[in-house]
Amino acid sequence: MEMSRRSLIKMAGVFGAGLIANYLAGCVPKMGAPSQALTGPSLAGVNLTGAIPREAIKDELAMDGWAFEVGIVQELIRHFSDAYGEKVAYATIPGDYPSVMESMMINRARVDLMYSFPAVAARFYRAGLLHDFESFWDAPAVKAQLSEPVRRAATVDGKLIGLPYFTSVENVVYTNELSLARAGAPSYPETWQELYSKARALKGKGGVDYPLLHKWIPTWFGIAETFVQECLNRNIALFDDQGQPLFDENSEAAGLLEEWRGLVVDKIVPEFVLTMSETDYIDSFARGGYHFSPQQFYDGKVMNDPARSNIAGKSRFLPVTKQPWGILNVAMYLLPRQKEDDANRLSRKYRLAGYLGFQDEKGELAVAKRWAINNALGSGYPALLDDPEVVA
Repeated sequence: MEMSRRSLIKMAGVFGAGLIANYLAGCVPKMGAPSQALTGPSLAGVNLTGAIPREAIKDELAMDGWAFEVGIVQELIRHFSDAYGEKVAYATIPGDYPSVMESMMINRARVDLMYSFPAVAARFYRAGLLHDFESFWDAPAVKAQLSEPVRRAATVDGKLIGLPYFTSVENVVYTNELSLARAGAPSYPETWQELYSKARALKGKGGVDYPLLHKWIPTWFGIAETFVQECLNRNIALFDDQGQPLFDENSEAAGLLEEWRGLVVDKIVPEFVLTMSETDYIDSFARGGYHFSPQQFYDGKVMNDPARSNIAGKSRFLPVTKQPWGILNVAMYLLPRQKEDDANRLSRKYRLAGYLGFQDEKGELAVAKRWAINNALGSGYPALLDDPEVVA
């Protein structure tokens, strides 16, 4: 099936409206101010403490996460609950997580801790839907230990609004060194345009059917996120100074979609990627059937795992020279405001977020270290990069 320019632009709009809003928070409509019943009483100046008596824990904290390594998250929650005598009801939210969570918050569903990326978090915070972490007893230590880019990503209007879940570069381009060697490709592309030209030049070479597996999977972090990130890398404007979208047929954004359409028509990128799941997408490249593929940085662990990859030890990412590849992404733990939140409940919420996004009961970066070792996730805490077990 050949895709027209109009249908591809329409498809990008359907998948992409929410993601464009997520990354360009300053250019989206503001959410309406929540009611006092939703935000609860002001706790400014109230003394908060992590030393919460077990007998003071009467109800459950509600934590909603997306579907990534759910078994590990459940294990972490059990450990936290045992260590502190806590009660936590954990739920996995399928599908379009940001949209589902926004709907839940606006409709006053019970959510005490959630995940988010920075621009969404900024929108929620400015709408009065979130607690900040300025009253968290470990906030000064968190700020001191975070890397500057991650600290800035988690700060809005001078307030720390979240603790880091993980960091990663999204859409770094991984290579298949085996097929590139067979194709006789001695040099690497340095820009997206050069990547597409190189892929066209390698069509039919190196034993692969399609030179490029582009990240056009139909998820909220797939084709739309890839579109926004490539526009950012190429300095393609998506909005003008008044916040109006630049999506007409003569815009650079439309030109990029036309370029993408040509990659499908010329069979440089397989059309079936538009129906792939995330797992299928990652594993498909790891099987060795493509020269290049934009991936999440931490998926390099999969590419180089002999148990899952045919190119283990023979995959690397394109170096940054003329332009960036993708963007740094920071997933955070946020604390939605609830009408039931008093000093005791907010202290409990801080303690749960602090355990997951900072230190455990022993004062160690245990959760971030677990994610680093198990899934190669960054954390925002540079000290972990020198940890011998993480290095190993």
